[in-house]
Amino acid sequence: MSRDRQLHEQILVAVCRVLGPGIASVNTHVENGIVQVSGIVDTPDERAAVERAIWSVPDVRAITQRLRSRRSYPEGPTDRTLASDVLALLAREGHQGLRVQIEEGKVTILGRFGSSNDRAALSAAVATVPGVRGVWLNDAMDAPARPSLTSRIRSMWN
Repeated sequence: MSRDRQLHEQILVAVCRVLGPGIASVNTHVENGIVQVSGIVDTPDERAAVERAIWSVPDVRAITQRLRSRRSYPEGPTDRTLASDVLALLAREGHQGLRVQIEEGKVTILGRFGSSNDRAALSAAVATVPGVRGVWLNDAMDAPARPSLTSRIRSMWN
């Protein structure tokens, strides 16, 4: 049996001790002692525990990690639940046509927004949803307009 294969089996045993049946949502690959781990765990604490379990295996030289957490903190809602809650709030507040992107409790709202006061009120309302760890508004209209070719040429001569 190759050394990487032995190492892979030891890593699976170590991670299984931490996650139990949750190991089914975690993938590992070993090459030359470098461990690639990816998948989904329940919390950031579990993500850290998986990393510690891998480091506990002798001959692990490096870890590349692409683990994501379902919840931003142990008792918090999943990102899917958070998305539903934020969309429900937006509908109650009369904000139609906005899209939501959530990663580990961080909410990005995509769409067109009104004045800076409207933006501030929307951001504050979304921040009240339990489990939200941050709010960003992404408005395509906020991007600076690209100067026309004529104005760029004129600016070169001034």
